[in-house]
Amino acid sequence: NETDVERNRVSYFKILDEIKIKIADKPESKRAKIFVSTLKDKYLLQYNKEADFESIFAAGKYNELTATMLYTLGLDYLNIPYQIIIEPANYFVIAYPASNPLRIDSAPSSIVFTSISNEYINQYVQSLRNQKVISEKEFKSKSTRELFDSYYYGMAGQIKLENLISLYYLNTVEKLLGEQKKLQAFEASEKALYINQNARALYFTTNLIAETLLSIPDKNLKHAELLGKLTRYKPEGYSNDVAVGEFLQAGEKLLISGNKKKEYDNYFTKLLSFTYQPKLNEELTTFYHAQYGDYFSQLGEHDSAFFRYDKAISLNKENQNIHLAFIRSLYLLGDQSFTSKTFHERVLASRKKHAQLSNYKQFQQLVGSVLLIQATEAFQSNKPSVGEGILKQ
Repeated sequence: NETDVERNRVSYFKILDEIKIKIADKPESKRAKIFVSTLKDKYLLQYNKEADFESIFAAGKYNELTATMLYTLGLDYLNIPYQIIIEPANYFVIAYPASNPLRIDSAPSSIVFTSISNEYINQYVQSLRNQKVISEKEFKSKSTRELFDSYYYGMAGQIKLENLISLYYLNTVEKLLGEQKKLQAFEASEKALYINQNARALYFTTNLIAETLLSIPDKNLKHAELLGKLTRYKPEGYSNDVAVGEFLQAGEKLLISGNKKKEYDNYFTKLLSFTYQPKLNEELTTFYHAQYGDYFSQLGEHDSAFFRYDKAISLNKENQNIHLAFIRSLYLLGDQSFTSKTFHERVLASRKKHAQLSNYKQFQQLVGSVLLIQATEAFQSNKPSVGEGILKQ
């Protein structure tokens, strides 16, 4: 849990501070020995290929990758120069690569450090030259140390701590997928991508998001979060219609059928906190108000329904379904108070505010009825000019 993680973190950095004091006046080679032996005796107690990073602190279980992470974090904290080496079946780190290179291995047989001498450097380069891995032209154009750095370290100069941590999370993704833990696998892939933008992390995250969303049966806050992230990662086949459709299903389940207004509001708020597309957010907000209009309408609360549809139609002036729902809400209000002045004002204000409604015969008939009532009242009140003016509208 988080308390244990924080306690382990504090303990680890406390040990590093103690190492810092011990090595302050020591030469580089002895600094590395003290550093390695201290961490090895404290943390690297039992090799376990499947161990996660926290297992080092909780039970002393490690593997090549997690041990290398432990060393790299320590070297970074102590400001000791290093390079990370990734081989097909191994990980290790070189301390003091430019001045006094010391290889710190994390192999299960033994945790060792090896001084890379000039003799070893010469032998290594000469061996590659004999194998014609290094051409004669390259051998003559570069120094022995340049060739060694290039072929021994490979891309090491580009591998940083964040690359190693990202790799750890990507390995965790594959393990979790094997255990059919899709949500945890997706979350691990996101961590890998956040720490280091790389193709493998992006591939996993993009391809896992849709499957993970489908694995959440309830329309809860986690579902809203994943739906919001779906709009950002955009896997193959994604369009904003997918996000809108999922949101409408959530509204149907939570609000229309479930009568859970608070849960629906929280879902909507959570979703918008993870979407960064203004146009999509506007569309989602439109349907948020429209679904509330449907909800209040089925409860017979037509005044509340009208105001929700009014908000929806103000955001989306082209959606015919919302136009018709708005007009229907006016008719239902009219059933309750067709002759009231307030209702007449609302109908005429709607005509002025939403000009597109005049394209619908039902709305034209409603406006015509209201105008006819107002004109009749004017004539009955001996105001013929007012009545005539109304009939001309």
